[in-house]
Amino acid sequence: MPRHIRLLAALLLLASAVTARVSHAADEIIVHTVVEGDTLSRIAAARLRPPYTWQQLRDFNGLRGESFVLIVPGQAIRIPRPWTEVPPATVRIERTFGAATVTAAQGPQARELQAGDRLVTGPRGRAELAMPDGSRVLIEPGTELAVGEVRADSATSTFMQVLSLVAGRVQVLATKLRGQDHAFRIITPTATIGVRGTEFRVGQDEANVSRTETLEGRVRFDQTEVGQGVDVAGGFGTLAARGAPPLPPVPLLPRPRIVSLPHLGTGAATVFRIAPVPGAAEYRATMTKNDDPNVFATVRGTGVRLEFTGLPAGYYRFAVRALDPNALEGYESTVDLRITP
Repeated sequence: MPRHIRLLAALLLLASAVTARVSHAADEIIVHTVVEGDTLSRIAAARLRPPYTWQQLRDFNGLRGESFVLIVPGQAIRIPRPWTEVPPATVRIERTFGAATVTAAQGPQARELQAGDRLVTGPRGRAELAMPDGSRVLIEPGTELAVGEVRADSATSTFMQVLSLVAGRVQVLATKLRGQDHAFRIITPTATIGVRGTEFRVGQDEANVSRTETLEGRVRFDQTEVGQGVDVAGGFGTLAARGAPPLPPVPLLPRPRIVSLPHLGTGAATVFRIAPVPGAAEYRATMTKNDDPNVFATVRGTGVRLEFTGLPAGYYRFAVRALDPNALEGYESTVDLRITP
């Protein structure tokens, strides 16, 4: 081949590679780390859907070679997400307590939720979901949650998980996956919360205010209506109302100190006293029966005296959080106890 033709071909190849690379946003790129025995053709066979080929993968990464391309273990191969074939997956209902209604394509008794399915908990209802990547989602009373796009490929450690919080509160214990393609988002009517290896809560109230409290790690909180967002590190929380930018992250309130336990007989009210938490506007406490989680009670109050009535005998866990003036919930204190007959 004449030298000027080879030069022109090389320039066209470079231009196509550059064009391919700039046409995909950073969050649309999957990074495959080469391991021993990998070739571009093997990677393409495992990860690309038709009509995409290993030659296009070569060009996208700006590599050279006609029939053979040298790649080495540890090398990063960039793959546009639209080129990949990630099969749909389901979200498993691990357990439910109290009133929990499932609206699913497989019927109200379904234990596996797919895109479009919904779960609604009643005033005393709760549920726990298992995500394909091993993360756990704890659904609190009075919550409506819908399953969005959920895809997973365990062979390539690729996960795309979207949940939609219509109303109520959830707590997420996200699996920490390093060096893998892992997209996990919770969408509310006003915000999108991006998750990566963390523990956090998300709430959506009747006034269309979205809140998040990061207990560990970091989340990204984007107010989708105004196009503004903030990173929320562990120990901080934020909120956003309809049409307004998110609040700059503020520190979460510390765990309340329980200063006295109640008389533990069933014939009297179960009263706890806690030390005042500076900056607290309200306290929220729950009692859960250890051997029957369907026995569940919650109280709220502005004072440091929290009273439960009508609890049957048994072993319980008491939990309490302080809320700041923005209704962001702080860290939780717990104590286990027994109510005697």
